[in-house]
Amino acid sequence: MNRQNRFPRVGIASVVIVAMLASSGGVAANAFEIDGTEEAVDVVSSAAEIHPQADEVTQVPLQPLNGALVSAGEDATVSVPRAFSDPIEISPAGTWGGELTGLTIGLPEQVQSAEVSVAQDGSAVGEGSEVTGVIQALEGGLRISTVITGPDAPGRLSYALPDDVDIAINEDGSASLSRTAVDDGTEVLTATIGRIGTPWATDARGQRIATHYEVSGSKLVQVVDHHQDGVAYPVVADPTFWWGWNVYLSNSVVGQVVKVILAGAGAAVLASRLIALVPGIGTVAVNVTSLAGALLGFGAALLNVCNIKSRGVWVGHTWVTGVLPFAPTVMRSGYFCVPN
Repeated sequence: MNRQNRFPRVGIASVVIVAMLASSGGVAANAFEIDGTEEAVDVVSSAAEIHPQADEVTQVPLQPLNGALVSAGEDATVSVPRAFSDPIEISPAGTWGGELTGLTIGLPEQVQSAEVSVAQDGSAVGEGSEVTGVIQALEGGLRISTVITGPDAPGRLSYALPDDVDIAINEDGSASLSRTAVDDGTEVLTATIGRIGTPWATDARGQRIATHYEVSGSKLVQVVDHHQDGVAYPVVADPTFWWGWNVYLSNSVVGQVVKVILAGAGAAVLASRLIALVPGIGTVAVNVTSLAGALLGFGAALLNVCNIKSRGVWVGHTWVTGVLPFAPTVMRSGYFCVPN
């Protein structure tokens, strides 16, 4: 049964989470029954059409490789396990990746015993006793969709993140992920390594359903308030994971960088200066010379514009500009600069 007209369709870049919930029995008369792998994908794809960021996402099919389902992009490799009891692994690649920037995402307990199949579009689908998970790799991220099929389904979905990742809920309801580099027991640098978009959920009529994030230890919990009158099932909940990184450069560091640029130095010289000025910078930018090249591309004048308040700047890297939680003052080759 094709359900694609049940919702209008979402697109997303960078890590999105959604999981499909089906009651194991005794569901109410208005519960929705998922009929196989392809219909599960149809429900998620249809709901995605009315997502606020519907035009900012391109799905990348997962391919079988070494016992997993893998999407290997220019900037990151996403590996989805054949057993949902294991976590999803995101391994950054290219010039932006460093030891601080990798990420794993554990799936909700209700789907961990699911048998996993691959849909025609390259989605990984796992149907458990209560929950069906639909996982789709995206350019720069991941969508783990959750379809709540009836009022007996749970309203709390927990996603386990690494113990050394700090989760902070922002004023707009989104969440930021950060990790701190430590050298000989001393914290030398904290970098934001990912962002989870403002939580979103809708029912089969396109009505918004109240939802928010909570933090429980190292877990991000999405709470979906679908236990209310008037809800038309299925309900699709959609948090979105984006990755990339940003770090703070103080006003004095920006001044030193500008001096090096004005002196006509090349990327290698500026890279060595950055390493001296910003301890731990190599833990987020495995190729600091590439970052230095981007700063040279910004130029002294634009860096000064970015630092117009003389309070320092945030520089970082992302390959999906639409997912930045701010408007960059300067952007070159995927690197950005914003004022503090």
